[in-house]
Amino acid sequence: MSAITAFLLFALVCSAYADYNRNQKFQWAELYDSEGKATSWGTVVVSASGTVGMVCDDGMRDHTADLLCQLAGFENGAESWGSHYNSAADKRLPTSIISQRGWSLYALDDISCPSYAWFLYQCSYNAVGSHDCSWGEAIVLKCRSEEEGMDIDDYSVQIQRGNGVMDFNGTVVLDSTLSKGLVCGKNVTAETAQLFCNAAGYRYLVHYDVAANYSSSNKLSCDRLKDQELSVIVDDVKCPNNTTDLSDCRFRASEDDECDVDMALVVSCTNDESNQWKLTNVTLAYNEVGEHE
Repeated sequence: MSAITAFLLFALVCSAYADYNRNQKFQWAELYDSEGKATSWGTVVVSASGTVGMVCDDGMRDHTADLLCQLAGFENGAESWGSHYNSAADKRLPTSIISQRGWSLYALDDISCPSYAWFLYQCSYNAVGSHDCSWGEAIVLKCRSEEEGMDIDDYSVQIQRGNGVMDFNGTVVLDSTLSKGLVCGKNVTAETAQLFCNAAGYRYLVHYDVAANYSSSNKLSCDRLKDQELSVIVDDVKCPNNTTDLSDCRFRASEDDECDVDMALVVSCTNDESNQWKLTNVTLAYNEVGEHE
């Protein structure tokens, strides 16, 4: 083995150990109902840096809820989240059970996870002893179980401008075994938007948003939507980390009242590496390139 090979192997092992060591800050997470029974919908309890307790809702966001559900073993993330204040009584873990089990009231407060975070150790937070939370601010999660959602194996993706012409910049149109229609853009991550660009034949994502925030020329017009009889057909697209294919993702059929065409996913894609979003597990930063010709 050459010196260079040995060094690279050593660096790889050290990097893997560092990731493992950082992850040990969060040994486990579990959801409990009002009787202290494990469930997929209840109060989240985590073991963080050796302390077991609930998570305060200060700073909570959808992406953080997904990471907590994944730590609890629900790979498809969170369907919804709230707090004790706005959750049903049977979802709220009482302080009596917390005391009986020797847990702290809270293990985490002010947790904030950037969009690029794949693990909770990449989030910032205040550990136990630093919180200012009452019992009512405890996070309640509804996590997606394995059987929820659907796979789409046979599909194609088009990106259509306002006039319906296929282009690198426009509304995402998914044609699958389910039907043909739009994708809800709510809670879509940059990594998932990148997969839609890839499926449409482009190497990189430049920008993404919901249709309401795009100019009329860069999203399907009402007339073109009517002509093609298009509406939002899928919502809550959840893709596992490091996947390179939409067929690995889970989709949920969208209800009419959940996501209208103004919330449809619109993307701008490119084959120019210098114009892409920077997608890594360390950083996520938009490289502004101005208007495309």
